[in-house]
Amino acid sequence: MHVIILAGGFATRLRPLTLTRPKALLPVLDRPLVDWILEEVVRSGAKRVTLALHHMHDRILGHVLSRWGDDVLIDHYVEHVPLGDAGPLREISEKLGIDYPVVVIYGDIFSSISIKNIYSYHKAKGGIATIAITKASDVRRFGAVDIDSDNRVRGFIEKPPIETPGYINAGVYVFSEEAIRHIEVGKKQGIGRDLMPKLLKKGDVYAYIHNGVWNDIGMPEDYIKANIDALNMVSGDGVYISPKAFIEGNIETNPPLYIGDGVSIEDGASIGYGSIIMKGAKIGKGSLIIGSLVMERAIIEQSAIIINSIIGEGSYIGRWARISKKCIVGDGVYLGDTACLGEGTIILPYKDLGTVDLCNETGKVIL
Repeated sequence: MHVIILAGGFATRLRPLTLTRPKALLPVLDRPLVDWILEEVVRSGAKRVTLALHHMHDRILGHVLSRWGDDVLIDHYVEHVPLGDAGPLREISEKLGIDYPVVVIYGDIFSSISIKNIYSYHKAKGGIATIAITKASDVRRFGAVDIDSDNRVRGFIEKPPIETPGYINAGVYVFSEEAIRHIEVGKKQGIGRDLMPKLLKKGDVYAYIHNGVWNDIGMPEDYIKANIDALNMVSGDGVYISPKAFIEGNIETNPPLYIGDGVSIEDGASIGYGSIIMKGAKIGKGSLIIGSLVMERAIIEQSAIIINSIIGEGSYIGRWARISKKCIVGDGVYLGDTACLGEGTIILPYKDLGTVDLCNETGKVIL
């Protein structure tokens, strides 16, 4: 089995987190997203993995080779000009060769899709291509996939105008050699927008229905949800507290909750309701953290309050600071004592803002 992972995107909607790391290396429960993908790929018996890269390609490649190089054959293609999600597939075919049928996976998907099962399903159906789909309560953001009673794809509905339940593209494909030949060389093309309409005219495209965990990590709230889904996958009760964490005195914990290795939590802190505290972070006395993601080595001082927000790696949040809903604090940011951020505030990495007061402002971006 040959697997191609598409990991070249800029992930602009996740900035400022992706200003300092590529999306594929965003941590999910203290493990890079790409490791979750590759774990399933290796478990499914893949013999070769090709990385399609562009943004921060050296960081992704270095990590994958050091972590997975002994488990599977890894090669890569770097786009010098962005070619969409279909264009790199033809370039890989021309320059590196592809072993067919080939599995193609978006590198920003966190899911429990079985690569082995979709691969076997494709071979059994014998179509020109297979696309994984999953049920959504509202397909407006992703567009809908229309299938018949035999799971043949009849067409794609781009962003319906009203809230509609249905099947959406789950970001995993299996392509035959004939399918890849329909991608033009050197031209920017999309799989859904350009390639799939051609394939539907040339042969049978089948849908593999996935009923388990699925997240497109395209928005900050999706990223937090992916961590919670991962927590539920590895912990039956939705709680994981590392035996290597340091907890002083009495703290209040409310599931779902993840506390990683080396996390330090002082007496009187209250954490949970969907909070992820990554390795080496420090949570001060009497702090309140609800529905938030605190990344590696961040420091949250005494009596700070963080609600439904993301705190970047190595950032410092001072005593009695207040961070409202949907805030994103980039890596290495310093917020002093009594600092206050209004809803939706975004702070780019490595800013020293002292005791800034933005409580009455919403959607503020600090450059």
